[in-house]
Amino acid sequence: MQTYLEPGEKNNTLAKASTVLADILPHSEYENWGTWRVYPPHVTALLAHLMVEDSDSVAIADLCMKAGWYLIELGRYSESLILYERARKLYAFLFGEENTKTLYSMDSIGTSFIYCERLKEGQGILEKVLEVRRRTVGEEHPNNVTSIQNLAITYTEPGGSMKKVQELEEKALEVRRRTLGEDHPDTVITMQNLAETYKDLGGRLNEVQQIQEEVLEVRKRILGEDHQDTANAMYNLEVTLHNLGRLDEAIVLMEEAARSYSRTYGSDHSEKKDAERVAKRWKDEIKQDDGGAD
Repeated sequence: MQTYLEPGEKNNTLAKASTVLADILPHSEYENWGTWRVYPPHVTALLAHLMVEDSDSVAIADLCMKAGWYLIELGRYSESLILYERARKLYAFLFGEENTKTLYSMDSIGTSFIYCERLKEGQGILEKVLEVRRRTVGEEHPNNVTSIQNLAITYTEPGGSMKKVQELEEKALEVRRRTLGEDHPDTVITMQNLAETYKDLGGRLNEVQQIQEEVLEVRKRILGEDHQDTANAMYNLEVTLHNLGRLDEAIVLMEEAARSYSRTYGSDHSEKKDAERVAKRWKDEIKQDDGGAD
């Protein structure tokens, strides 16, 4: 025989269930991926019975945020956007529009808009997040810098302002260096982003080279010669040297990258073979130039 709950009792039961799930589910880290694969059906079923206007539980908002991250990792961006918006409404109702949790959910909404290629919408919400965070926690808060970097992405759409992208990324790098130091992974990633922006702007290859040399130096010192990120840093610098017409230096580094890829992945790995092909093509370019000179 089925037992039917009164509306108030049903909501209380669902709220308790959401608290349990929110506590059980791990945070957004890849080592927790196995745990996440077990629970989505339960999360989906629970949230389907809970309407924002029927509940004020912070656990439900937390559950929406965690489930939204999982959907992002699965590439289900539009679905994640729905859950993040649901969390935002709850956080705003419970804590106010400028609360840390509310702003974090808004940041996540902005990120989902970026993944959905709705950059203008992402730009609007991220600018609002950034304005509030600057006023409430200051320019150098880690979440603030993340908002700056995400906002920069929204200006890369066709017709957007690459100068604005440059301005935002330079600001992000300045803060990263001051607060985290030169060797922090987030600082290095920000440097790489800025180098790519300088390349897109054109005419700034010398600055690109300088940044990429700094990145490579940090990668070698922190990660060692045979790490994937070190080899990738070499590859990026080699391409820039080639574009600057410094073929001999580019070839030496590209061959070094091929050896690094071989030690890291094995001699048959595609990255290693690609680096060898590029080095050979550049050597052929030199031979052709020498032949033309004769």
